Amino acid sequence: MLIKTDKDTFLDYLEDSSGLKGGFADEAIFPESEEEIIDFLKEANLKKRPITISAGRTGVTGGAVPFGGILISTENLNHALEIDKNTEIVKVGCSVRIRKLEEAVLKQGLFYPVDPTEKDATLGGNIATNASGAMGFRFGSTRNHIMSLKIILPNGDTLSLKRGEYFCDNKGCFEISTSSKKILNFKIPDYKMPNIKNAAGYYVKSNMDLIDLFIGHEGTLGIIFEAEFRLIKLPKDILGILSFFKKEEDALSFSDNLRELSFKAAHEENIGQPEVISIEYFDSNSINMLKEEYKNIPSDTASVIFFEQAVEYDINTELLEWYEKMLKDFNSDIDKSWCALDVKAKERLREFRHRLPTLVNEQVKRNGFPKVGTDIAVPKEHFKTMYSFYKESLKNADIEYVIFGHIGDCHLHLNLLPKDKVEFLCSKELYLKFVEKAISLGGTVSAEHGIGKLKHTYLERMYSRKSILQMAKLKKALDPDCILNLDNIFPKEYLQGIKNS
Repeated sequence: MLIKTDKDTFLDYLEDSSGLKGGFADEAIFPESEEEIIDFLKEANLKKRPITISAGRTGVTGGAVPFGGILISTENLNHALEIDKNTEIVKVGCSVRIRKLEEAVLKQGLFYPVDPTEKDATLGGNIATNASGAMGFRFGSTRNHIMSLKIILPNGDTLSLKRGEYFCDNKGCFEISTSSKKILNFKIPDYKMPNIKNAAGYYVKSNMDLIDLFIGHEGTLGIIFEAEFRLIKLPKDILGILSFFKKEEDALSFSDNLRELSFKAAHEENIGQPEVISIEYFDSNSINMLKEEYKNIPSDTASVIFFEQAVEYDINTELLEWYEKMLKDFNSDIDKSWCALDVKAKERLREFRHRLPTLVNEQVKRNGFPKVGTDIAVPKEHFKTMYSFYKESLKNADIEYVIFGHIGDCHLHLNLLPKDKVEFLCSKELYLKFVEKAISLGGTVSAEHGIGKLKHTYLERMYSRKSILQMAKLKKALDPDCILNLDNIFPKEYLQGIKNS
């Protein structure tokens, strides 16, 4: 096991994609096997040395940034990538990258439908944050596809969990035996999660499966060592259409209509109706930023909708005519739309979809101040109210911004791009206003990125102090010496005064 004690040799591991500065650690270790992790954790636990887990470092909430103690990198734990084509199950080590997984399953005629945007992220990191992507609209988040997990607890014990094996009782209590035959008894918090796409705090639900507790736990309860995912058969084809709208209201109404029709097709088996797998949105500011590279965007574009549909037959005229009529009903022109009917065209549309975050980050560097980006989602019946609140609040702020993302899930990313300290502080104030509005509408402060170290305040607004204390009590039941990923999800101060079970 490689151990680095010279801080200059692991500087890159003291930050992630969040922009959080000031990270530091006494040493960094790079285990290569389960045994090395277990031995290391046992020793660190005895000495009560804090540990921060580092995976792909693609997170945007500071979860992988250490502030003291030991940094443990999982990057060398890519031991497993085993595909069973018959059962459509893949077994992976925690540091396997999304890109590698997608390429491997594609060769077997299978498909990993989570489709996260960041292809250099690791599967362990995706599980820890319950990541999702554009296709989450149809296929759900990481949670929906996990069949088993192997977890290494902070004291070095292991848990092997299969979906459907362990459920909490009607009081929300679990009892489970670890690899050393130690019995763990703990209770989940009693707060209610919003019934929408959500990655804020621990997953809790009546009669929940234990495996779900470790999906989205942000590394606070254990180290994810190995996982099994359920795949799906590779669709025969995927049609992508990028449509331009002269009026923002038409784009929003089109996405509403497409969402409802797709929901009915998926749940009521309305053959002949569209069943799209992703619906993405770009506002006028996003389009203006993209126009620098995409000169063929129509000049009068106010908003863009990009959507995809999986088809099990050849893309035909009838399907395109169906969408042509639908787009016409909402004042978009199919002749000006970009349709992906071959491999190169599909690649171009995907590049377009993913190009904006890169351009935003380039603008952030030029500005010299961090972006302030939301991760808010609300119930579909309140989406337009939330969107209008964004626009009205920003009208007089005079701060550059873009709004884009997963409109199918009523989950847009609003990126504020301040140019000085005054604008930055104003952006933070606006963010808090948006959080409070979303909560009042039954929404979430984090739909896919988690809480990490940067969004404690927002989680505390979403849930009560009592609920955060219940989260802390749960963590302490599984991490009695409080060594693992401190300050992720909630401040470590919440752990003080909680007695060990």
